[in-house]
Amino acid sequence: MVLPFLAGYGVQFGQRASTDEEVARQLLIYAHHLQGGSGLLYHAWDEKRAQPWADPATGRSPEPWCRAIGWYGMTAIDILEMIPANHPRRRQVITLVQDLVRAFQRYQDAQTGRWFQVVNKGDLPGNWTETSCSCMYTFVTSRAVQRGYVDRTYGSVAARGYRGVLDKISLDEHGMVHLVDTSIGTVIGDLRYYLARDRVTNDLHGLGAFLIMNEQMRGM
Repeated sequence: MVLPFLAGYGVQFGQRASTDEEVARQLLIYAHHLQGGSGLLYHAWDEKRAQPWADPATGRSPEPWCRAIGWYGMTAIDILEMIPANHPRRRQVITLVQDLVRAFQRYQDAQTGRWFQVVNKGDLPGNWTETSCSCMYTFVTSRAVQRGYVDRTYGSVAARGYRGVLDKISLDEHGMVHLVDTSIGTVIGDLRYYLARDRVTNDLHGLGAFLIMNEQMRGM
């Protein structure tokens, strides 16, 4: 999450030669360690394989958790807004976004248009569609279409995601908006841990992502 700030700092203070390279390099390092064959990213990686959740062979945590992937996707999209078109790593970052958008399409819930808390296990009893990540994935997909990183046919993925999130919005008697089914703050855990996370209304993770998504979708 710090990478867009670092890129913006480089623009503001004339240090782009170093900051553009660093933010792109960090995105690629994350993907190298966290990306599985599905295009999704696992929640975390432990170089020493010392954490109880770390796979002894790969160092990865056991599950691709939805909001962690959302942060990564939004960061990659933001970085592409700032690094120049001729940056030598730009094409690689675009490829990462393309991989994510394809994965978003693959794992989007056909019934609701949203995405699950444990993204690749939507058919698992107890899994549930989570609104903050659904906002994030919709934003990333829509912006990728808008900027030409992916084919325009992926616009339908964003449109379904947007409708799915709107289905989780309600107005109370005072005209105030409420967004339900956002996971509370979440550390790294196993499958049971993720599925048992509290689902709350108007959590700032969800509301912030909703505002960003909504502004993007209104402009499309």
